[in-house]
Amino acid sequence: MGPAPGLVVWLLPLRAALADATACSFAETAGKAVLIPSAYALKHCNHKVWATVFERTVEAAKQPLEKTMEFRKIRRGRFRFPSSPQGPKRLLSHTNLYSNDTASKALNEHFFTPFPDMFTRFSKCGLKIFQPVVLYRAWAPRYFQYGHVMSDLLPFVVWIYNNFASNDTKIVVEQDTDGRIKSFMEWFDGKMHERMIYVPADTIVCAESWLAVVNPAPRVLLFRIADLHRNLRAQISLRTKSQSLDKVVAYERVPGDTRTGRLIAKAQFSRLLDLTAEALRSVQRPADDIVVFNGRVAGTTQRLGFEEQYRLFSSAYLALGPHGSGLSNILWMQNADCHDRPAVIEFMCSTDARSVRGCYVVEGLKKLTRIQSWWRIFAGAPWVRYFMVWMLHHDDHESEVASVDEAGFNISLYAALKGEGPQMRSLACRTYQVCCENTELLDLRVANGAPRQCQVPHAGMETDAAFILSDPSHPDFCPAVSSVTSTTAFPPFVCPWMESASGTFNIAQCRQDYCFTGLQGLETFLSTLVQLYRDNMQTFGMAFGLFFSIQFALLPRLAGFLRLRIRERVEEHAVNI
Repeated sequence: MGPAPGLVVWLLPLRAALADATACSFAETAGKAVLIPSAYALKHCNHKVWATVFERTVEAAKQPLEKTMEFRKIRRGRFRFPSSPQGPKRLLSHTNLYSNDTASKALNEHFFTPFPDMFTRFSKCGLKIFQPVVLYRAWAPRYFQYGHVMSDLLPFVVWIYNNFASNDTKIVVEQDTDGRIKSFMEWFDGKMHERMIYVPADTIVCAESWLAVVNPAPRVLLFRIADLHRNLRAQISLRTKSQSLDKVVAYERVPGDTRTGRLIAKAQFSRLLDLTAEALRSVQRPADDIVVFNGRVAGTTQRLGFEEQYRLFSSAYLALGPHGSGLSNILWMQNADCHDRPAVIEFMCSTDARSVRGCYVVEGLKKLTRIQSWWRIFAGAPWVRYFMVWMLHHDDHESEVASVDEAGFNISLYAALKGEGPQMRSLACRTYQVCCENTELLDLRVANGAPRQCQVPHAGMETDAAFILSDPSHPDFCPAVSSVTSTTAFPPFVCPWMESASGTFNIAQCRQDYCFTGLQGLETFLSTLVQLYRDNMQTFGMAFGLFFSIQFALLPRLAGFLRLRIRERVEEHAVNI
């Protein structure tokens, strides 16, 4: 192999082809992900684990690439992707590597190990490559596993492709036992595919020119880096885009198609679809927007192709379902800009679901909750608005079936569909009316021939701004506060959920005070919401996401905004007179 030259370490310029997201604030996109639990989930799940996951995900995502990994260039060598004696399900990331070049020394031992013996090391080359080579082995099983291809192979292959622009440089990856990685890459990008070489496990590869390896500093599970995914999203943006976002994709995991459980019972999945249809109708969207996706062509056992999955998810304004490979297709969802983004509601394992297969790992004698989400794996997935809902236990015994926190899901639905700004102000105000309106008192007034309002207007006061804003039952109260005429509110079950979660909000007291506190009553209601949010941020990591995007989340801004609306309406009234 020749004399050993000096150590050569390539810290290549890590080009950030990040045109689609450079102007977006990570804190205002990925950092806005929320977990929304019901009152039941608040009592039965340990939310501190989510706080830890949230903090670690954000910390890992912000890592600069140049401090996380390097390209190490080696002059000639041989390598192989070893299989596991435990079978193809075993997830591996290490490569057997041998070279006389000293640059091959002191590599990360989790990724590069010596050949097991001299006989294997000097076995006949199964493949010789004479062009320059960059090799990368994804952390994945030996069979084709779509989720690992999307998260552990594709981001790195695209990154390598963009850093080694020469067509002479080949990218070597492991071929799966099904042979589908090759067809996937050919579909994804034909030019990229032409530069790739797919090598089966245990094949001895001899690199006759130089080879470069990706030498990471940390372990593989810390590779959830925002820069990698911005680079990948930039590559995806070159593909043909959907003309319109008109789908709601409901992901269903089907028995027999998954090895990792987290199934949802048919009866509950049907209820979730009904709740989704009801929420869509509340925002004037047709229930026909809903498409159930299980990885198969509808009504058949035929696998849905890569292009069909891409088209489906790239046309979705909302995707929902349990954590699993099929939901990794959110990678294809399209955002117009940093603010106009589609939404995802993911069902995530909780501590209450430790009896559900796929929701735990065993370490020694301990069964530990496996809290995983595509928000975490995709380093915050800043191209979508992210909502998470707990999965709960379905049976008291070991089961592949989980239950979904339906109340948390329903709240997430309305939050995902309503958007931000004036619509959220209107939604907050209408929810105050739903929770606190004194129905018996107002019904009694109607029975006595009076308007269904707390206060009866005197002549000339019907359009008076100060009068309108003093009476929360007035038809124009919420439009005056929000500048939006929508009558949509969160469902009534939100009220007892708030009462249970906060410990300070009392529905009966709020209804008793409703007609007498005017605008101050709304401020108090929203103050409770904000305090509830603040109290629980550290406990369960921004779990109270119900009103996270309301523009007046900080109380001084809220009070100032409401006072401004009063002045504006009074001035409008004076001008109109």
